[in-house]
Amino acid sequence: MLRYTSFPPREHWLPWLVLAALLGLIYFLLLAVGAAMGLAAAAALAFTLRRLWAPTVCEIDARGVGVGLWKVRRRVYWDEIGRCRVGSHGVVLLPSSSSSSGYHTAFGLYLPFADHRREVLAMIERRVRRTT
Repeated sequence: MLRYTSFPPREHWLPWLVLAALLGLIYFLLLAVGAAMGLAAAAALAFTLRRLWAPTVCEIDARGVGVGLWKVRRRVYWDEIGRCRVGSHGVVLLPSSSSSSGYHTAFGLYLPFADHRREVLAMIERRVRRTT
């Protein structure tokens, strides 16, 4: 079993760039549409980008893969995963055609590597077909 925590601001520069762009956009919205609408838009943007700033707990074991963001946990079993796409900072687990759980059917389940790239790939590639 492998259990680790991924915290994107510590691992990559992208969350810092997004934060700078978000602050600039909030400033622009406050000037353009007023305080109430600008703050509402800022809250919506912050909510959609929360995954860039929240620690994600990842767990890979014999039953499947679990990912948790704050108190929300999602578990996907190995027989529901059909293939995977490996990226530079993580892997996307895509559902099999016979999966009935409906987990992220359009996008898959993203599993960040954090500092465990080699271990994560070894555990996943034993059970899942890799696609490019």
